[in-house]
Amino acid sequence: MRNLKDPLSKEAVDKLKQCYAVCLTIGSIIIGFLLFQTWPFWISLITGFIISGVCIVLCYFLLSKVNKQLLKRIAGVILLCLLLSTPLFVVSTTLSHQKFAQDLQNPDTINYFNNLLDGSYNYTELIGWERQQLEFSGELRSSDPIKIYENQQGKCGEYAILYAALCVSQGYKCRIVSNVFNDHVFNEVLLSNGTWTRVDPSLHHKSLDPTGDGSVGNPMFFEEGEGWMPPILSLAFENDTITEVTNTYRKDGFRMLTPTTIIVTVSLFMVLLYVIITKLFLPPKLAALHAQTKNQQ
Repeated sequence: MRNLKDPLSKEAVDKLKQCYAVCLTIGSIIIGFLLFQTWPFWISLITGFIISGVCIVLCYFLLSKVNKQLLKRIAGVILLCLLLSTPLFVVSTTLSHQKFAQDLQNPDTINYFNNLLDGSYNYTELIGWERQQLEFSGELRSSDPIKIYENQQGKCGEYAILYAALCVSQGYKCRIVSNVFNDHVFNEVLLSNGTWTRVDPSLHHKSLDPTGDGSVGNPMFFEEGEGWMPPILSLAFENDTITEVTNTYRKDGFRMLTPTTIIVTVSLFMVLLYVIITKLFLPPKLAALHAQTKNQQ
């Protein structure tokens, strides 16, 4: 049995260095993504990268030597986490918002808000009613419209869920719309002329709409509004139906879920995955063998 005071072999030290560096990097990325609970997605992502970079520097100074292969693997872990997290994030966001939309049809929820309103409201009057009830805050978060009302606070997601519940209780068809990569949630209401109009009930908060009240209509708000950017992917949720509405909120009419865009995106994803695995993860000997095999073909 080895004495604990005996020095470790060089191979054991190298393995410990690699495990420490990789675990530290993964942990820092996880911290960055956990910040998504309160921060926008891309800010959380950038924060995770910054923390990862700091951790790599610490690895260099604390472990004295970080060989080239280890640095490549650390970079590979960071890139792989980024690459794989993007589709997982989209799927997770889609499933959660679909559930929110499905829950709005609960008869108990409809009856609760019907009794609470105690009268008839049109869709614009419901915006004013909701704003009198909620304070824009992220301290108490919920996806249950009744709890949102009871908490008396929420961010854009809570405003959109509660507003949709109010509309449904008044007989309107209302969708929850998520700008997936832009970290914003709002609504669309079906008007009597058969068209859907944008309703953004949380925009009375100055940090979201500093230039004025752009809550109703104005689909180009995200392109023209100060501090916003055109959506990359907008999905509208009603009952079991999911509809892409990205082109509604962009002047160029871009849509993310067309066959051409999907083929290009999937192809790019596979190419990046291949490059990361072969260039950053394969040990030098396997990488050389892989290159030799490729050349022979």
